[in-house]
Amino acid sequence: MGKRNYNVFFNTHTVSGIVISVGLFIIFFTGSFSFFKEEIGSWQKGEKVNHGPISEVDCDGIIRKLHQEHNLNGRDLDIYFEGNLDVVRISLGKTKDTINNPEGTAGAYYYLNLKDFTTKDYYENYNLGEFLYRLHFLDPFVYPIGRYLAGLIAIFFVFAIITGTIVHWKKILPDFYSFNPRSMLKKMWTDAHTALGIIGLPFQFMYGITGAFFIIGVLALLPASILFNNDQQKMMEEMRPRLKTYEWKAMTSEKPLSVNTLIERTEDLWSGFNVETISVSNFGGADMKYTIYGELDTKKRFIGVGRVAYDAYSGKAMYEKDPNELNYLEDFQVVWGRLHFADFGGITTRIIYFIFGILTCFVIITGVLVYIEARNKKSMTLKQRLYTARVGHIYLAICLSMLPVTALSFLFARITNGQFESPQNAFYWFYFVTWGIFVLFYYVKRDNYFTNKNTLLLGAIFGSSVPIVNGITSGNWFWNTFAEGQYGILSIDVLWTVIAAFSLLFYLTIRPGIKDKSTFAKNPIDYKALKAEEAKVSR
Repeated sequence: MGKRNYNVFFNTHTVSGIVISVGLFIIFFTGSFSFFKEEIGSWQKGEKVNHGPISEVDCDGIIRKLHQEHNLNGRDLDIYFEGNLDVVRISLGKTKDTINNPEGTAGAYYYLNLKDFTTKDYYENYNLGEFLYRLHFLDPFVYPIGRYLAGLIAIFFVFAIITGTIVHWKKILPDFYSFNPRSMLKKMWTDAHTALGIIGLPFQFMYGITGAFFIIGVLALLPASILFNNDQQKMMEEMRPRLKTYEWKAMTSEKPLSVNTLIERTEDLWSGFNVETISVSNFGGADMKYTIYGELDTKKRFIGVGRVAYDAYSGKAMYEKDPNELNYLEDFQVVWGRLHFADFGGITTRIIYFIFGILTCFVIITGVLVYIEARNKKSMTLKQRLYTARVGHIYLAICLSMLPVTALSFLFARITNGQFESPQNAFYWFYFVTWGIFVLFYYVKRDNYFTNKNTLLLGAIFGSSVPIVNGITSGNWFWNTFAEGQYGILSIDVLWTVIAAFSLLFYLTIRPGIKDKSTFAKNPIDYKALKAEEAKVSR
């Protein structure tokens, strides 16, 4: 590669990387915890999970309960099963029959407890797992601007990966084998950035592509609407069959068949087929339909999405999609979702994803450290060097403080569970105010070494407190959850125990002498000279 091309790729990699580094760190750090979203929700509530097979769930009872409370006549209804949780998500559409159901003009979204059939809306059921998941794509930051910003960050992340690979291609193996923690900081960070970056390259590239698709990928599908004569509704129904709606005809007094009977019939169609969603269209209408969605066990087939639409009165199958046969428009989205959310291979896959997510956070931090070390040169003006130092202080303060703040949030979630009418507001206030205090403190301190050490120490202290506080407040100690098979709750306690142990290990490993290897120790910034220079300019 010519020198000019090298410089172009190097500079674009540096600029694109440094611009998105903070947002990217937030996305990967919170995204890593989001792999355990359901487990975090169970852990926070402290309730034992006893959810068995879907065939044992009284789906007919669920529909009767909802009909009594919300009058389902003319509505579309979706029931989503939440994996290993004792709740189902309920989505109610607006009624299409305002004559027989004049009050059903608004849709609704609920969580229904399968133990006692009590319901909570989205905000009442909000938990820390949901908060971290939403923060993963910057949703709390001025919706929908934060969400689209996350999509743009994902695109630039892919760009940074490609340019970084081109720049470091010839140095990948040498840097990997020459990595030496005792070398100069700039070289150490560069070698670590290159070596660890290339280890996680497939994961990072996959995550950048799939993340960008889920946030802003729908824009790329606009040209595809040409195939459907610009009928975007029809296109989306082909790509996402659950969005399909049916025109309302008329009410009927005929009694529909049992949903549970149709579930059993559907599961018998294909070996290893697991029902995940039940959709009811035009409830109480003459053309009422049940559509049962599900997938084959991922151990049997990576992609195996199937569904059957039944006439609710005769039980006749109106439409059937065999999970053993692929449909490109529909299944390619399932592939991307499965890869992005680690929705295969069980908890082992999610643990691997978590490790790679945290590894990527380290790659991001080392990239920032390389940048601030490389730009602290005597050849640069004092203001340029000061600007670089400030960038390092604020970037590291924002990123590294997320460890103790997140650990504190787990403690806050467990201690205050059930005490707030609006858990969402409580989490917003606690997390962002605490985070802001930490960031302000570390930025004023202006010592990257101190920031690194202190966040690791606090992360170890708060993280190790998570299983202890959980045991005290809920009685769910390690040995109890293990003996009772409550592995979702147990996994969160184990996760924080491991995080705390590694945080303490890294804290003890980092010695004060490492500061002497920094360019800021060899070329310190003279803040007195800077003030004198500013005074001259002001005159």
